[in-house]
Amino acid sequence: MSLLPDHLTRTIGFTLYVLWLVAFPMSGPLLEGTTAALPHFLWPQAIGLLACTRCVPHMCIILLRISTLSTSLITLLWLPLLEFVPDSVLYAALGLVSAPLSIQAALLLKGCHHFIGAAATGLVAGNLGLLALDALPLDNAVKRALLAGVLAGFLLAPPIARSVLHGATPNLYRYLPFIFLFQLLSGLMYGHLLPSYTTDARWPGSELLFYISGALLAIPLLRRRREIALLAAVCCSLLAFSSQQTLSSPLAEHVSLYCMMLAAGLVDVFALSFALSFGNALRAYGLTTAALVAGIAAGHHLAVIFTPGNTTLNLLALITLNLAVFTLILQAGNGQTNPLRTPPSLPQGDGVAPEKNSADEMQAIPEIRHELPASLSALLSEQECEVLASVLQHHPYKQIAMRMNISESSVKTYVQRIYRKTGVFRRSQLVAMVHEANAGHTPSRPGQ
Repeated sequence: MSLLPDHLTRTIGFTLYVLWLVAFPMSGPLLEGTTAALPHFLWPQAIGLLACTRCVPHMCIILLRISTLSTSLITLLWLPLLEFVPDSVLYAALGLVSAPLSIQAALLLKGCHHFIGAAATGLVAGNLGLLALDALPLDNAVKRALLAGVLAGFLLAPPIARSVLHGATPNLYRYLPFIFLFQLLSGLMYGHLLPSYTTDARWPGSELLFYISGALLAIPLLRRRREIALLAAVCCSLLAFSSQQTLSSPLAEHVSLYCMMLAAGLVDVFALSFALSFGNALRAYGLTTAALVAGIAAGHHLAVIFTPGNTTLNLLALITLNLAVFTLILQAGNGQTNPLRTPPSLPQGDGVAPEKNSADEMQAIPEIRHELPASLSALLSEQECEVLASVLQHHPYKQIAMRMNISESSVKTYVQRIYRKTGVFRRSQLVAMVHEANAGHTPSRPGQ
């Protein structure tokens, strides 16, 4: 039995994976390589993530164990292996075998009641851990051995619930083009900025503090509305691009990189929370993260082709940013039904709706959520909208909790938040408010 609360154990597990990722394969200080090798790691990992989404649950659980052991061994024996294996092959092997481990680390967060906060906490703590690890007066080989031991601890991690390996993933692809294009822009900017920033950095490591700030800022933004976090990331990217064009070096490199790190923190937390919001978190996380890492890899390739300061590179970065914004606007326009459309009435005659089984009812919940009034949808978080849609269908709290993979007490908490935000006190008042809004009337509040 763990001495720590379950949600804290899960968050720590994800944190340790983030620490390994940023300290080692993602061109970290323990890699002892160059950033040019990063795509050799990222492309195979994207392929591995996509392959995991096609695995049956039983095979996936076996792969998680194999991935943990293989990744730990490669990390421990990195330098000896480089003497016998070409570095590009070893990078590719590490990217491929670590893909299931990435999924396992993220799925740990699915068991947390507030996985948005847990995801942001893990990213923040992992990057702070990088600063602490870098400051330790130890040889890099010893530090890699510590990381390998940490990864081996995933064999003792809480088991992955089979419920997160099943289920539908409606509208999963709506944000993937934006994520890919934004990360492509990040890869372009990093490839352009990092060489000069590393040479002229006044405060090495300070860029991580801006990434941490972005991850923390994402928590309140995502709880209001998902798109706000993405728009904030776009604004940071525009500021990075304009700073690069208007400020003199080395100030330009510092400001631009800081802005991009802030934007990266926002998008990374968004991507995690978006993927984990689905019932089939395995498939959602695999596809979302594959788009993310493929975008970074493509951006690094393009940055190598064009020399820093090249006009074509700047133009390509601007075009990519505009395409990312376009995909965001496009999905916002097409991804929702008319929020004021009146719900279908009961059949004529005896007034009794056709009987539905439990599976049919639960499958219909994501579609019902989009029928909520626009004012109400903007007021509530995604999770609260999903709970409200279920409540309007008169589903019991236990059934809602099972579908959303949360506890029954969490469902009650969400309901209380909905009551507080809408100003009602009973379910009947809430139902009346929704029906009046859908009919085009201004809902009356209690006491008015």
